[in-house]
Amino acid sequence: MKILIKNATIIDGTGSKPFEGDIRTENGKIIDIDKSIKKSPGEDELVLEAKGNFVLPGFINCHVHLSLNASTHPMNDMGKTDSYTLTLQGAVIAQKILNAGITTIRDMGSKHFEVVAIRNAIKQGLVKGPNIICGGQALLMTGGHFSGHEVNGADECIAGARKQLHSGADFIKVMATGGLGKPDEIPGAQELTFEELKACFDVAKRAGKKSAAHAHGLEGIMESVKAGVSSVEHATLINEEAMDLMVEKGTYLVPTFAAYWQMAEQGKAKGVADYMIKASRWVMDEKMPRFKKCVKKNVPIAFGTDAGSPINPHENLVEECKCMQACGMKPMQVIKSMTKNAADLLGISEAKGTLEAGKDADIVILHKNPIEDMEQVGKVKTVIKNGAII
Repeated sequence: MKILIKNATIIDGTGSKPFEGDIRTENGKIIDIDKSIKKSPGEDELVLEAKGNFVLPGFINCHVHLSLNASTHPMNDMGKTDSYTLTLQGAVIAQKILNAGITTIRDMGSKHFEVVAIRNAIKQGLVKGPNIICGGQALLMTGGHFSGHEVNGADECIAGARKQLHSGADFIKVMATGGLGKPDEIPGAQELTFEELKACFDVAKRAGKKSAAHAHGLEGIMESVKAGVSSVEHATLINEEAMDLMVEKGTYLVPTFAAYWQMAEQGKAKGVADYMIKASRWVMDEKMPRFKKCVKKNVPIAFGTDAGSPINPHENLVEECKCMQACGMKPMQVIKSMTKNAADLLGISEAKGTLEAGKDADIVILHKNPIEDMEQVGKVKTVIKNGAII
C-alpha cells in the first residue's frame, strides 16, 4: 500500500522543531519526507490531506500489563481468571491500545505467557494490536510483589530467566522491591538481592536482551543499576547518587506517574481501597520532587504508564504526559520520551521511534498541536501501523 500524507506539520520524534512537509510510505516503510517541494500523488497512492494536523511517530508505551484489566482490583481479577480468558481479554485491549495511536508497547509481565500468544497472533495478522515487546512472567521472590515466576537464590534466578527467554520473552523483568498491592506491603523494601538481580540481568545480556526492574526503594534502585539493568520502573525514592549513576551507565527511568495519579485523585470516587489511595498519595509526594531533579540531571527517561493497574486504562496517555510536564519536562521532551527515547530503550530504534526514510511507517496524525496542549495526544485522527491505516 502507498500513502501520501500531504501538507502536514511534522514532529519527527527526534526533539527537533516541527516543520511543514509531506510523508510518503510504501510497503510498510517511510520512503520519503519532503520538507520543500510538494510532489503530486503517484499512481495508486492514497492521499491523506493533513493541513492543520500534526503528524508524529507512533507512540510507544514502555510499561503496560495486558493481563490486568484496569478495574479497582486488577490483580485479584487476574488471579481468578484462567489463561485462555486472559489471552482473549488482552487481545481486545490490544486493539484499544492501537486505536489510541500507541503502535508499540512493552508488556511488563503476565500471569503465565498469555502476552507471548497475543504478540505472536498480532505478528501473524490474526488480530489487530500494537507491536509488542514481551516480558513473559516477572521474576520475583517467593511471596513477593506482583505475580509471576518465583525465584530464590542466584541459581534459581538464572534458571528462571532462561525459562522466560525459552518461552518467548523478549526481555527479562524483575521485581526488585515491594509495591502497593497488599495492605501490609512496604513499597520500598528490597526483595531480590544484588546477586539475584545480577544473575537475572546477566542471562539477558548473554542473550542480547534488555532487562527491567520494578523498584520503588533506594536500595533496590541502586543495586539494580549496579547490577546492569536496562531500565528502572517507578523509582519513587531515587536520590541524586542514583541519578548520577543512571546517567553514567545510560540506565533509563520509566516513571509511571499515571498509575498513582489515578488512584490518588480518583480512587475514592471509583472504589479503590483506602490503603491503595494512601500509598499512591505517598508515592506522588515522594516521586514528583525527585523526578524534577532527574529531569535537570538529564537522566534518560522513557514513557510508561503502568497501564492496566487500578483504574488506569491502557489507552490513556494524557495523565502521564501532564505529570511529566508538571515536573519540568517540556512538551517536546515528553514527546521524545514516548518516541525516540522509548525506541532506544527497547532496542528498536533502527526501525521505530522517529519519522525518517527507511523506518517502519508507524504514524499518528493528531487534530491539533500537542506542544501547545498535551491533551492532544489523546485526540487521535488517524493511526498507521506498518504502513496500514488502522
